[in-house]
Amino acid sequence: MKQASLSTQGIIGLSAISILIWITDVVICYVIALMFGAAVPFVVVTLAIVIGNLVKAVPLTPGGVGTYEVAVALTLSLAGVDPAVATLIAVIDHLVKNGVTLAGGGVVSLYVFGDWAVTLLRRAFSHSLDVSEVK
Repeated sequence: MKQASLSTQGIIGLSAISILIWITDVVICYVIALMFGAAVPFVVVTLAIVIGNLVKAVPLTPGGVGTYEVAVALTLSLAGVDPAVATLIAVIDHLVKNGVTLAGGGVVSLYVFGDWAVTLLRRAFSHSLDVSEVK
């Protein structure tokens, strides 16, 4: 990250990827809102996602589970979406995004870096579960 941020080309690349990720994040929530027939302006969905991600950044729960949903649902509710529908949108949105993170970040990473990562995990778990060393 440090290496990439020291060049103009790196900063532009990182900024472009970040913007693409944020747009994808908002579009996913917007599509889920449309799935429930909620007529929510795109700007409101953007605000809900920004607030949800800011709240999720505060380490109150693992992965921001619960805090993200409350923030998104509350924002959508204040914009006129029925609270039950807003809650469903928020929960399904976070579920979809966590599923993508698990599949993309977890499965793909293990496939790409599996040689050393799996060996390291096995060694860590076998060492931590080895009770013969406990005195």
